[in-house]
Amino acid sequence: LEVSEAPALGVAILAAKAAGIIDNVGEMAERVVKVTHEVEPDAKRQAAYAERFEIYRTLYPAMKDLNHCIAKLRGV
Repeated sequence: LEVSEAPALGVAILAAKAAGIIDNVGEMAERVVKVTHEVEPDAKRQAAYAERFEIYRTLYPAMKDLNHCIAKLRGV
């Protein structure tokens, strides 16, 4: 099986498990997933990613309660 939307295939496998159609997610993945190429992280950009992640780690706790309030207002 060859698909261009691998995340959708993963969701379909998980849905099949939730619906009781399959017993083992790992076995199904091994049967249907064919790796055609791999994407490697860009080492040159790692420092920029790390810096931004630290900002996120600081920002998230400060914004958590506010985000929950906004979600309630939106009915989420």
